[in-house]
Amino acid sequence: MFRSTLAVSAMHKGNLDLIVIYQTLGDEKWIILKQVFKSALHCSNKSLACQCLEQLEKQFKETSPHIITLHAMYFESIGELDKAQEIYSTLTADNTTDVIKKLIDLVNHLLDVCENIPDIPLTCLNTIK
Repeated sequence: MFRSTLAVSAMHKGNLDLIVIYQTLGDEKWIILKQVFKSALHCSNKSLACQCLEQLEKQFKETSPHIITLHAMYFESIGELDKAQEIYSTLTADNTTDVIKKLIDLVNHLLDVCENIPDIPLTCLNTIK
């Protein structure tokens, strides 16, 4: 896989028909398209970045954290830092909520497991709940 920003961007600008290439790659095409998007941002190629982002949006939900992050990166690259920061803040808040929900689920699961252990007094478990 290409690592050089200019090489990835040049690959897309070349005579290669990336749609044909994408069809032969399977799911790897989305990783490559994401890399081309990032390379386009580094090379200040707004048009190419938008094309990549549009294709990624067609494949993935616009509410996907990956797509939302790409939008923030795009706004950051064009100098709309306030908009990018707003998006990043939303992602952080959503992630924190998800982590809290997962921890609560884990605690509930552990409590269920503990209820089946005879040596733990039920009064302790009820207090924890």
